Amino acid sequence: MTIKSITESLLLCGGVSGAVHIMGVERSTLVIYSRQVRMHECKDCVVYLRCTSRPIIEDCKGICFAPLRSVHGADETDTPNLWDQVDDFKWLKAEHSPNWSVLGPDNERAIGNQAWKEIIASADSKCGAR
Repeated sequence: MTIKSITESLLLCGGVSGAVHIMGVERSTLVIYSRQVRMHECKDCVVYLRCTSRPIIEDCKGICFAPLRSVHGADETDTPNLWDQVDDFKWLKAEHSPNWSVLGPDNERAIGNQAWKEIIASADSKCGAR
């Protein structure tokens, strides 16, 4: 899946068996369940993520990551979720990159499974999906 040049949006990306390549996204919230995620030239985004490989960012600023709980029927114990093991290809120092962070404490960022299911059901009904 490729996502390019999106601003001030909520993007709900269903289960993607391959990679998600995100370019030029700003001031948006992304909900992604994927094997691989790469972000380029993005800024001021919140990413709720379930990813089985280390996410990669490059030329990004102000990216906040939070774990995406399983809402697509997958067992969370089947595969690892490396949502917070981000590699910043433009920050090669031993210190943590200033370009990304974890979104608040767990109790502040938690969005329950029921809320995600309602969001997804609402999006499906507006798009005509069944």
